[in-house]
Amino acid sequence: EFTLILTIEPLDSIVQPLWPVVDGSTGFLLGGSHNGEWVDPFVALKSLQDGARPYQVYTGNGFWGTATGQPPTMPWAGPCGGTPVVAFAPGLDLTGAIAIVAPWEAAPRQPEALSPDNAEYQNAVGELLAAQGIAEPVIELTAVQRIDLEGDGVDEVLIVANHLTGLGNGLPAANAGDYSLVALRQVVNGVVQTTLLASNIYPEAAELVDPVQYNLLALLDLNGNGQLEIVVEGWQYEGRFVMVFELLNGAVSLALTAGCSQ
Repeated sequence: EFTLILTIEPLDSIVQPLWPVVDGSTGFLLGGSHNGEWVDPFVALKSLQDGARPYQVYTGNGFWGTATGQPPTMPWAGPCGGTPVVAFAPGLDLTGAIAIVAPWEAAPRQPEALSPDNAEYQNAVGELLAAQGIAEPVIELTAVQRIDLEGDGVDEVLIVANHLTGLGNGLPAANAGDYSLVALRQVVNGVVQTTLLASNIYPEAAELVDPVQYNLLALLDLNGNGQLEIVVEGWQYEGRFVMVFELLNGAVSLALTAGCSQ
C-alpha cells in the first residue's frame, strides 16, 4: 500500500526579478524567466502587478524599439478569456513582434536567410512528409534561416514549409497532401538530424479540422543564458498561439506557450 503525496505550486506565487515575454500581435503573456528558469504565464501575471514596464521589442529582423507595457490582466469575457494579456499604447502596432523586459541583449546573433530553392532542405522536408504518410508531397519552403542557436560555433537551420490548399474557401478544411511545419536541422554527434518542431500534416483530405499555418516568428535569447530560443507562431481559422522552443545539448523542448481559438 502506497501513499501518494502531491506538492502543487500555488498559482499566486510571486517571483522577482521576473523577466516577462509577450506576443506583440495579441498582447498574450507567454510567461517569462527567473534566474534563467522558465515561469508560466499565470505565475508571471501575479509577479508583474507592481507597475508598467519598458519592453524591448524585437521582430524577425532584430531590435525594433521600446514600448511601455501595463501590468497584465486576465479578462474573462470573449473567446480568449482566461489568457493573461499585456496592454500597450492604443494604436501601437506590434504585429509580428516579441516584447521582452530583460537586462541582457536578446538578439546577440542574427540569422542568415537562405534560398528556399535549396535542394538539400527541400529533400529534408520531403523525407519528413513521406514519413508522415504523404508519399509525393508538393514541397513549398517559405523560409530557411541559418543561425548558431547555442553559441557554440555550430550553425543550425530552421525550415518553414507551408502547403495549405484547403484554406481560403470559407471552411477550415484540408486537402490531401496539405501541410504546414517548422523544422530544425542540426548536427548531433556528427550526424545531421531534422526534427519537426510544430506541424499539421494531412495525408488525406479532412473537413472542419481547422488547420494551423505555422511561421517562424523570432530567434531570441529569452532567459539570459546566451542561447537563442525558437519562437513559432501558429494561425488558424479563428485563433492564434505562440510557442517558444529551447535547444539544449541537441535536445528540443517546449519552454513557453500561450494562445487561444474562438
